[in-house]
Amino acid sequence: MSVETAITLNARGIAQLSERLGEPEWMRAKRMAAFEAFESMTFPRWDRTEIVGLDLDDLAIYREGGALTEAELPEPLKSIAEKKKGQASLFFQVDGAKTWSSPLEELEAKGVVVVDFPTALQKYGELVKEHLMSSVGFDEDKFTALHYAAVSSGWFIYVPKEVVVEAPIELRSYGAAPGLGLFSHVLVVAERDAQVTIVHGSASDDGGAQRVVADVVEICPKDGAIVEFNAVQDWGRETFNYTVRRSLLGRDATVNWCTGEFGSRLSRSHTRSILHGMGSSSNYLSVYFGDGDQHLDVGITMLHEGEHTASDMVTRGILDGSSRVVYRGLTDIENGARFSSGFQSENSMILSEEARSDSIPGLEIDETEVQAGHAATTGKIDPVHLFYLMSRGLRRQEAIHLMVVGFLDTVLQRMPLESFRQELSSLIDRKMHG
Repeated sequence: MSVETAITLNARGIAQLSERLGEPEWMRAKRMAAFEAFESMTFPRWDRTEIVGLDLDDLAIYREGGALTEAELPEPLKSIAEKKKGQASLFFQVDGAKTWSSPLEELEAKGVVVVDFPTALQKYGELVKEHLMSSVGFDEDKFTALHYAAVSSGWFIYVPKEVVVEAPIELRSYGAAPGLGLFSHVLVVAERDAQVTIVHGSASDDGGAQRVVADVVEICPKDGAIVEFNAVQDWGRETFNYTVRRSLLGRDATVNWCTGEFGSRLSRSHTRSILHGMGSSSNYLSVYFGDGDQHLDVGITMLHEGEHTASDMVTRGILDGSSRVVYRGLTDIENGARFSSGFQSENSMILSEEARSDSIPGLEIDETEVQAGHAATTGKIDPVHLFYLMSRGLRRQEAIHLMVVGFLDTVLQRMPLESFRQELSSLIDRKMHG
């Protein structure tokens, strides 16, 4: 009889994790440097978002895994597998190290690589080494240092030049073991004129125990590449979630983000597109729904460095109970990014007296020949509209539900992937019905 022992967050544990994963020496060196940075740093101080109650003492960062059968998947993942098998390439991870996959034949036929992060380090080490930390460094703050010190899960996706992947690639992370920290890295490399659509879903059953998540997504689109990245988080209510998503775009490249923020106790999720190449573009469409005592910190930055670059950000959200959202939007047009355009809008609807929305849109313009603008609104349910719907026979909760759906639908309908829109709509309905 064997006893499963978790690796914990300390210098010995980090070294043990690197050895357990059979990493190359360069990755081990980066991991140890990240842990040294983690230990030397204090927690970041974010305006209007406080880290309260987070405990990293004796944090479990890894448990042994292995291949799962479809029957062994947690019910939420099993349901996704049943619905989408044959329609998308599916790659699931449970507690980081337990894996299940069902890829479509087109991936192998077109030379597309989708492997878990530890396998990528062993089989595609040079490619990973070239692009890892190209946009997110390990020393940005204590949480990125924690991520790179403890990372043991995630995926590496490589799309060869001029390859168009027709069906979506679905990546799903699920936390089932109470208290286990999860540290996933998604690295996407799309060569020249490649096209791919990715769905990244994260959820957990926390079982009443605190969970810590520190995830990083890096997208590296080369000239002319198009990456559609759809992300939804529905972490359990004991999860502290820290997620960074970032892309560095080549000439005429496009990265479009569609996101949904629904879960966690406290979530800080920030997305940045660095529009470096001339003619590159990036759009961001997002919905969020906070209830209970949730705190969501949602940030988007569009950094324009190249000429003729374009960005657009549209976010809408709902707040109920005593929940709170801090929205941080920034359009940053650097000197030399002539003929660029960047726009952003954020609208939130508050359903209760205790909920709160802090919107902080911003523009930083260091160039003259550009177009830019921003807008943000926060409001309550319109009593006249509510009265009208109730006068037509709807009960109060039904009328509010209809108004919420209509408010968010203007963003949802702009999201191109129908299955992703349906998933977000289901999460909205679940929130509305408690």
